[in-house]
Amino acid sequence: MNIKIKKESIFITIFFAVSIVSVCAGEETKAIALLRDSGTESSNIQSDTETADTCAVSTLVELMKDESSGIREYVAELLGDKGNTSAIPVLIEALKDTFPVVRKSAVMSLGKISDSSIVPVLINMLDDKDTEVRKNTVEALGKFGDASIVPNLVKMLNDKDAEVRKSTVKILGTIDTGDSSVIVMLMNVLKKDKDWLVRKEAAFVLGNIGNPSIPFLIKELKGSIKGLVALSLGKTGNVSLVPVLKKALNDENPETRKYVAQAMGYLGRPAVVALMTTLSTPNENKDKRKYAAEALGIVGDSMAVPVLIEALNEKSEDIKNSAAEALKNIGQYAVDMAAKKLVEDEHNFDVCFKNAVFLAKFGDGRSLLLLVEALKLETYVEKALPVLEKYYGGKVKKVSESKEILCPACEGSGICSGCKGTGKSGEGIMFIPACEWCDGSGKCFICKGEGKIIKVYYKYIYVPAAEGKVSIGMPEVDPGNK
Repeated sequence: MNIKIKKESIFITIFFAVSIVSVCAGEETKAIALLRDSGTESSNIQSDTETADTCAVSTLVELMKDESSGIREYVAELLGDKGNTSAIPVLIEALKDTFPVVRKSAVMSLGKISDSSIVPVLINMLDDKDTEVRKNTVEALGKFGDASIVPNLVKMLNDKDAEVRKSTVKILGTIDTGDSSVIVMLMNVLKKDKDWLVRKEAAFVLGNIGNPSIPFLIKELKGSIKGLVALSLGKTGNVSLVPVLKKALNDENPETRKYVAQAMGYLGRPAVVALMTTLSTPNENKDKRKYAAEALGIVGDSMAVPVLIEALNEKSEDIKNSAAEALKNIGQYAVDMAAKKLVEDEHNFDVCFKNAVFLAKFGDGRSLLLLVEALKLETYVEKALPVLEKYYGGKVKKVSESKEILCPACEGSGICSGCKGTGKSGEGIMFIPACEWCDGSGKCFICKGEGKIIKVYYKYIYVPAAEGKVSIGMPEVDPGNK
């Protein structure tokens, strides 16, 4: 009960605080309007604006004394949004708060206020025992972009928390020291940090630094970090690196080849031709061609679509799958182009069916129609059924229909075809046996003289899973016997 009352008290107080700030803002707007109407100089308007802002800040400062840590956290955040330097002393005091969330909000707010006097205070917070506070302190310091803080940030590269190290790497990449010292530090992180995500962040940051980092990266384009180094080179955007990266696609490690191909993808269209050549060369390494297809998907250039479609005819399932995924990444229109050529324009039904089964995993509409068409043919049902249900949802059902037809034995006459309606099996003087087919009745033994029979037909229909799914009608088929 006490806890509930306490929570309600927090929300009421916060609402009260926001209301006061809103009132101040409202008064500010009203004051400016009145002053404009009276022709007051803009300097006076600015003065009134500052007065209203000071009113809001002073109200928030008072609320920073509240016993609720939730209120102090929220108010500290609001003080940063106001960006008023008069809030600096109370925010600095909040850095001593026993609650980490309050210290975190105070750090973030100080980072929003452009005052270099704050920097030494923030540097002291790098030793805070709370991970989030340290992380936010690094990011707050980064807003100043001051090269003098680099030595303080460097020690954070050894922080026990990976997220803190990751944030530090990101911030270091934004600071210009005028030399290669930051690049050297980041290369060290790339090679030695124990967390893969931190190393990857270092790779991207080095790539974003651009050309100055290229000589350092090429020197390390070897060993276990080759893949990450390749990613860095790709992120530099320097197209002269295409031959270097294309050569690196020969690496023995599949994971490395994957990253190299992605790096080529980052270089954009200039890398497309090289990747298309690799993919379309039959005697190239299979994995190299596979990752070349993936890279073309990353680039997303429509120029590669014809080559990727051609790769769907490859015997290697890996190359086919990579090419299809690349087409999907380029856009649905690319998948549609592939389906038109491989399903709609292909005249051999067996080949069409095989292609439709493969493309179904990408939700292609033409493949859906062909797979449903295949339900007419008994020999294809077994393969078409699971593909339809897996990739398009719904169910394939076997249904029966009955139909009255002319008796095939008597062709509708109702007369026994064995005895021609006589009921006898032949001619004789003494004794003539009854017809064995109709047992002497003279009526057709199939339809019993009716001339018609009821025949049961079977067919398969595709029923979509739900409204909104691709919907097609029951196939118009000639049902066959089962």
